[in-house]
Amino acid sequence: MNLRKLSSLCLWPLLVNLMVIQPAARIPITGTPLAAALHEETAPLPTLDDFTTSLDPAQDGQITGLYVENKLAYPVVQQPAGDAGFVSSLPNTLTEFALARQFGGRGILAHNHLAGAAFEELTVGDVLVVILSGGQQQYYQIQAVQRYQAITPTSPQSNFRSLADDSLLTSSQLFHQIYGAGSGLVLQTCIAQGSELSWGRLFLLASPLPTPADTADMAWDRFNLADYLVLTQ
Repeated sequence: MNLRKLSSLCLWPLLVNLMVIQPAARIPITGTPLAAALHEETAPLPTLDDFTTSLDPAQDGQITGLYVENKLAYPVVQQPAGDAGFVSSLPNTLTEFALARQFGGRGILAHNHLAGAAFEELTVGDVLVVILSGGQQQYYQIQAVQRYQAITPTSPQSNFRSLADDSLLTSSQLFHQIYGAGSGLVLQTCIAQGSELSWGRLFLLASPLPTPADTADMAWDRFNLADYLVLTQ
C-alpha cells in the first residue's frame, strides 16, 4: 500500500455520507506514516507585512497565506480542480479546502506530520490573519478546538466519538457540524495515536473579526488580542 493510498484513510470517512449530495466531493487526507515525516526547519517568523509581500499571487478570493503572531507564517496553496482530497506534501505549506467555500466558510488543511503539527500549538483566543490575493487581510479568532476519535479509522463509514463529551456522530453529521455553519474558518488535521496514524481528527473553529482600520500603521510586534479587541469595540 503506497503512502498516498494509506494517507487517504484519514479523512475519507468524514464525507462518505455526503457523496449523495455532493458527488464530486473528495475528502482531503491529512494523516500519513510518521516514519515518512519530513523534518521542517525552524526559522524566525517574518513580520506580517514581510510575509504578505513574500506570497505568490493568486486568483481573486483565494487564500495565499496564514499568519498567527509568534506561532506560524505559512503559505497556502490551492487544490487542483476536481481533486477535493488534495493536501500539499510540501513542508511549511497549507492547503485551502475548496469544498468549505461551497458551504459559505473557509477551510485550511495540513498533514499532521508537516505544517499541521503547528495547529496543535494554537489555542482559543488566538487571532488568525488570512491573506488573500492582492494582499487583502481577513481576521479570525479561534472560538473552539474540537477533537474526535474515528471509531473505525480505516473504514469509509466510520462514526466519530467526541473527546469532549463522548457523544457519537456519523461522518455526515460531523461534516455538517464542522463545515455547515458558514462564514467561519476551520483548520483541520489528523490525530495520530500509537501505531494508528488516522486515529482521530482535530478541528480549530474560528469566527471572523472586523479588520482594524489602522493595521497598516501598527507594528505587529506590538499587536496583541487585547489591543485588537479595544480597537474594535
